[in-house]
Amino acid sequence: MDRFLPQRGGTALDIRIIEAKHSGYGASGRADGFVTPTIGKDIQALVKEFGPQRALEASQAVGRSILDIGRFARRNRIDAQYEANDYLMVATDAAQVRRLEEDLRLAERMGAAQLEILPSWNPPDLSETVAVVTGASRGVGRGIALALGSAGATVYVTGRSTRDGARTEDLPGTVDDTADEVTRRGGKGVAVRCDHGIPADNAALFERVNADHGRLDLLVNNAWGGYERSSEVRFDAPFWDQPMWRYDLFEASLRAQFDVTRRLVPLMLPQHRGLIVGISFSDGDIYLGQVGYDVFKSASDRMCRGFAADLRKRGIAAVSLHPGFVRTERVEAAWAAMGDGPASVVHSPEYVGRAIAALFSDPEVMERSGKVLSTGDLAVEYGFGDVDGRQPPAFRLEGRMSLATRMHRLNKVVAARSDQ
Repeated sequence: MDRFLPQRGGTALDIRIIEAKHSGYGASGRADGFVTPTIGKDIQALVKEFGPQRALEASQAVGRSILDIGRFARRNRIDAQYEANDYLMVATDAAQVRRLEEDLRLAERMGAAQLEILPSWNPPDLSETVAVVTGASRGVGRGIALALGSAGATVYVTGRSTRDGARTEDLPGTVDDTADEVTRRGGKGVAVRCDHGIPADNAALFERVNADHGRLDLLVNNAWGGYERSSEVRFDAPFWDQPMWRYDLFEASLRAQFDVTRRLVPLMLPQHRGLIVGISFSDGDIYLGQVGYDVFKSASDRMCRGFAADLRKRGIAAVSLHPGFVRTERVEAAWAAMGDGPASVVHSPEYVGRAIAALFSDPEVMERSGKVLSTGDLAVEYGFGDVDGRQPPAFRLEGRMSLATRMHRLNKVVAARSDQ
């Protein structure tokens, strides 16, 4: 099923067709997006049950609705198909969306289809927003950058992987690729090769943003090098078997977040508004399964709380945001080995970006400053869904397997795949 991407500033409606009888009740579709309204023999059953006028209304409702989808598909050169149990993600103007929903609801009442209206995402207008997303070559950082781009933001995409240079861990994705996609979606992507563990790189990033815009509205600290070299020593080994180089990776990642934040915050101070988001994970008092990992993930949350305290009187919010089980490139590499178990809670990297866009657009965001937030909880509160229309819940550690052990198994599979 091809995805109908929301247009910036438009309105989206996600509709799941539980059971559709388009060919009998008013429309048929082809994969090229051309739609032809039809009247099938089953219309007689509707006439008999509801009378000719209501049967005609139901038939026309389905026909008009699917015709709208087909026209949108043709206009945007998107292939479309209409099948039971698929998602139809429709992006168009608000009036057309309202009519579409009314038509489909009527069709449902008339027996032409059974529907479920799913959480959608109407991107806020971030066309005047300047954002920096660190570690955005791939994974969660890339998803955040793309979601902000769909909302029209200018996004400085930072990372160490470039199109003309080396890629970390040999995984796909570069800052150039992400920046290009941000621009394609309606924002402005700016690729910046940056190792945030090097102070000079962070200083150069400040100079670049300052020269281009003289301000910064949103900073997302996503860069994390703590999973590198994971195949060399078990990620979940007890602390006495852990090498100090792994501790150093964790420490360097946290230090990098601190350094880039202290350098870029002066670009937020003059306008007395801004948002800092730290991407991390912890689950209350549950031990994550590895001492260094647990300490530095908890420290990341505490650092955001400290940022918030220092910035509260400046009108700048700082929060820690926890994704769920994200289907990143790393997870994709191991998906076959992991099986279908995680499918109910897994979500796309863009789900996290939609949460950040919602937070940034919330005029009451200062009330959340200093808090630890979860993507799944924010989706429910702000009413948005993932790119497939689902609304995965907040991720909680359950069972006896620690997060460190889960990461060890994941990293082991990724390493084996890269050696093939």
